Amino acid sequence: MSLDKMVALLATLALVSLALQPTPVAAQDLCMGPGHYHLGCYKAIVTPARAEAAVKQCLAVVSKPECAAKVRKSGSRMYGCATYITYSFLNEACEEAYESGEETNPGCAMRAAYGLGKPE
Repeated sequence: MSLDKMVALLATLALVSLALQPTPVAAQDLCMGPGHYHLGCYKAIVTPARAEAAVKQCLAVVSKPECAAKVRKSGSRMYGCATYITYSFLNEACEEAYESGEETNPGCAMRAAYGLGKPE
């Protein structure tokens, strides 16, 4: 086997092994259970604790009491997110109301400064 073919074969095997790696457990749990889930993505420079504080600050000013979201612990290693937090809402209307407020409410300034939006 020539050197070029061997290098090509090794590169292909490396790509296949990357594609077959299991998804992190937290990402698999994202859509389990009742509720409408929302994913907050944060920059690499933001610690999980600061990301969680940003989410809770935004939820406090935007979300209605009857829409109380359940915030899950921070995670990492999800494609497109250095740090992420998942939270769920009782229904779709609550999630949509939060999403529109998240982008426009001044109380979500910390979320806007740290956030990346949704993962790719």
